Amino acid sequence: MGFPPEVKEQALIACKRHCVICEESKGKKIECHHIMPRANGGENTFDNCIPLCFDCHEEIGSYNPKHPKG
Repeated sequence: MGFPPEVKEQALIACKRHCVICEESKGKKIECHHIMPRANGGENTFDNCIPLCFDCHEEIGSYNPKHPKG
């Protein structure tokens, strides 16, 4: 399950819709990633949320068969 809408909104406001890795402004082309995966006990909280652009989100980790995007 993903982040609640209020957590996503808080994270996107905090980063001003810039990817926190490449620091580029991404507008709507940004998603919220779990720092600690839910499968490993990570929570859907602001402190566990990192906004990433599509490219950086793809590069951030290795293949995870439990993640909806692999």
